[in-house]
Amino acid sequence: LIITDYKMPIMDGGQLIHALKTSQNASMDTPIFLISGHIDSPKQGPDIIRDVLFFNKPLALEKLIRMTRIALEGPYSKAG
Repeated sequence: LIITDYKMPIMDGGQLIHALKTSQNASMDTPIFLISGHIDSPKQGPDIIRDVLFFNKPLALEKLIRMTRIALEGPYSKAG
């Protein structure tokens, strides 16, 4: 599970996700959560944001916990 903010100093969350998904060592099955207080939804193309769950700030902790459980127990899980 990767949880990242959208706004970061060197690259934004969309650029990070693109780098992760195009890396030779990338696991396309790793769930990614993108969090932002600055945008309503990611502006990148569908190849970048596909299979990425987007959260607006302020982040509801209960929702994050619930979605983390679903991501780790769902199709991303090695056991599930």
